[in-house]
Amino acid sequence: MKAADARELKVGDWVMASFGCYAKKAEIIAIDWPTFTLRATDHRGDEMIRTRRYVSLWPGKVSPARTPSTSLPSWLWWPAGKASE
Repeated sequence: MKAADARELKVGDWVMASFGCYAKKAEIIAIDWPTFTLRATDHRGDEMIRTRRYVSLWPGKVSPARTPSTSLPSWLWWPAGKASE
Protein backbone atom coordinates (compact mmCIF):
# COMPACT_ATOMS: atom_id res chain seq x y z
CA MET A 1 0.00 0.00 0.00
CA LYS A 2 1.28 3.44 -0.84
CA ALA A 3 1.82 5.88 2.01
CA ALA A 4 -0.76 8.32 0.60
CA ASP A 5 -3.41 5.58 0.63
CA ALA A 6 -2.45 4.42 4.11
CA ARG A 7 -2.78 7.96 5.50
CA GLU A 8 -6.47 7.95 4.52
CA LEU A 9 -7.22 4.91 6.73
CA LYS A 10 -8.96 5.50 10.04
CA VAL A 11 -9.45 3.53 13.24
CA GLY A 12 -12.23 1.02 12.66
CA ASP A 13 -11.42 0.41 8.98
CA TRP A 14 -10.88 -3.19 7.87
CA VAL A 15 -7.83 -4.10 5.77
CA MET A 16 -5.97 -7.18 4.61
CA ALA A 17 -2.57 -7.45 6.28
CA SER A 18 0.33 -9.87 6.34
CA PHE A 19 0.46 -12.10 9.43
CA GLY A 20 3.52 -14.26 8.93
CA CYS A 21 3.03 -16.20 5.69
CA TYR A 22 -0.71 -15.48 5.59
CA ALA A 23 -2.89 -12.52 4.70
CA LYS A 24 -5.74 -11.95 7.12
CA LYS A 25 -8.65 -9.55 7.35
CA ALA A 26 -7.96 -7.24 10.29
CA GLU A 27 -9.52 -4.22 11.97
CA ILE A 28 -7.41 -1.13 12.64
CA ILE A 29 -7.60 -0.36 16.36
CA ALA A 30 -4.81 2.26 16.63
CA ILE A 31 -2.60 4.31 14.33
CA ASP A 32 0.83 5.70 15.26
CA TRP A 33 2.15 6.61 11.82
CA PRO A 34 3.82 4.66 10.17
CA THR A 35 2.61 1.71 12.28
CA PHE A 36 -0.91 0.35 12.62
CA THR A 37 -2.20 -1.81 15.46
CA LEU A 38 -4.49 -4.47 14.04
CA ARG A 39 -6.96 -6.94 15.53
CA ALA A 40 -7.63 -10.25 13.77
CA THR A 41 -8.55 -13.82 14.69
CA ASP A 42 -6.50 -16.94 14.16
CA HIS A 43 -7.76 -20.25 12.79
CA ARG A 44 -9.12 -21.24 16.24
CA GLY A 45 -11.05 -17.98 16.63
CA ASP A 46 -8.65 -16.53 19.22
CA GLU A 47 -8.05 -12.79 19.01
CA MET A 48 -4.64 -11.59 17.82
CA ILE A 49 -3.43 -8.02 18.20
CA ARG A 50 -0.35 -7.14 16.16
CA THR A 51 1.49 -4.01 15.10
CA ARG A 52 2.32 -3.70 11.41
CA ARG A 53 3.91 -1.00 9.27
CA TYR A 54 1.80 0.38 6.44
CA VAL A 55 3.80 -1.50 3.80
CA SER A 56 2.41 -4.84 5.05
CA LEU A 57 -1.17 -3.69 4.39
CA TRP A 58 -2.81 -4.71 1.13
CA PRO A 59 -4.15 -1.92 -1.08
CA GLY A 60 -7.66 -0.78 -0.26
CA LYS A 61 -10.15 -1.38 2.50
CA VAL A 62 -12.19 -4.58 2.80
CA SER A 63 -15.66 -5.31 4.12
CA PRO A 64 -15.78 -6.55 7.72
CA ALA A 65 -18.38 -9.21 6.84
CA ARG A 66 -17.99 -11.88 4.24
CA THR A 67 -19.87 -11.12 1.09
CA PRO A 68 -22.52 -13.70 0.30
CA SER A 69 -22.25 -15.76 -2.84
CA THR A 70 -24.46 -14.59 -5.70
CA SER A 71 -25.29 -18.14 -6.80
CA LEU A 72 -26.92 -20.63 -4.46
CA PRO A 73 -26.04 -24.33 -4.43
CA SER A 74 -28.54 -26.55 -6.27
CA TRP A 75 -29.86 -28.13 -3.07
CA LEU A 76 -30.78 -24.72 -1.57
CA TRP A 77 -33.05 -23.25 -4.27
CA TRP A 78 -36.49 -24.50 -5.24
CA PRO A 79 -37.02 -24.91 -9.00
CA ALA A 80 -39.78 -22.80 -10.58
CA GLY A 81 -43.07 -24.64 -10.95
CA LYS A 82 -42.41 -27.13 -8.14
CA ALA A 83 -44.10 -25.01 -5.44
CA SER A 84 -47.58 -25.45 -6.94
CA GLU A 85 -47.33 -29.23 -7.30
